[in-house]
Amino acid sequence: MLFDGMNKAAPYSTCKCCAKPSALCGLTDFSRGGADHLDGYKVDPYFGTSIYYYRCEQCGFIHAPAFDDWTPNDFSEHIYNAAYERQDLDYTFARPNANARTIAEFFPGLTQEKLLDTAPDQGF
Repeated sequence: MLFDGMNKAAPYSTCKCCAKPSALCGLTDFSRGGADHLDGYKVDPYFGTSIYYYRCEQCGFIHAPAFDDWTPNDFSEHIYNAAYERQDLDYTFARPNANARTIAEFFPGLTQEKLLDTAPDQGF
């Protein structure tokens, strides 16, 4: 057959939130990052591995099963590494400052307190 040996994804997956069917809705190369979007062109070389995304037909949650078996160390090594800030310019200062302002709006009594954010990325 014409497509034998080509990388194919299953047309459906199971939602991680509600266990309902999730249809294949898109894909991108693993190397795609925020710098591509900001610069308007492909910045890094293609990695050659497609990441398939599925959208739940019930709750709308979008997930990529390719990362299901990744450990925190895998994410640290391959995504959230020394080069990450180049892909997400707001990561170091703008987003944490915006998050702090949001917390201050919701909890004005805590504005003079020290808080430890123990959640990853945008967790409060």
